[in-house]
Formats: sequence, C-alpha cells, structure tokens
Amino acid sequence: MSVRLKVRCTRKGETVGWGMSSRTLIDLELRPVTDTKVYVPGQDQPMVAPSEENKAFFAATPSGEIKFQTVNEEAALEIQVGREYYVTIEAAPAEPSATDAGV
Repeated sequence: MSVRLKVRCTRKGETVGWGMSSRTLIDLELRPVTDTKVYVPGQDQPMVAPSEENKAFFAATPSGEIKFQTVNEEAALEIQVGREYYVTIEAAPAEPSATDAGV
C-alpha cells in the first residue's frame, strides 16, 4: 500500500562550499497543499485559490513538512518554489540482514 501526498515547494536555498568541499548543497522544503488561498512568489497573481483537487488532498493529507538536501544540482533544477508536486510514500522491501543470510 502507498500514500500519495500533494505538496508545494515553499523554500529552496543553496549553501556553496559546505563542509570541506566546494560542492553546492541545495535545501528544499515541501508543505502539503491547503484549502485556502496561498502566496506563490513570482506569480502575476501572488494569491492563488485552491483547486478542487487541492481541497480533496488537504482533507486527506497529514499536515507537516518535508525537508531535504541534495548535491544533485540537475535534480534540484526540477523543483521550483511555488510549484506543486505529488509525493508517494511506499514501504521499501526489507533487505535481508546478515543474520537472515546465516552470517
């Protein structure tokens, strides 16, 4: 079984030269869609009314946020602040442990 969420990217930031490297670390924050108007930066009409789909997802989706970081700049380009995305939560298959393998 899986759970499908509908979220909006609410924040995207970068840290250049994090740690001991020259790599860029990209921070992303996603929050569930709501059933009220929301501010979307960079839009001509910054207050966007919720769609019927968003109202349905809001009624069925837990509240909270998803925060993650990546060094994959190409993947991060696909995620834009203000845009909506689907997130599927699905159990990963259990990996056999060393004990199960007789080790």
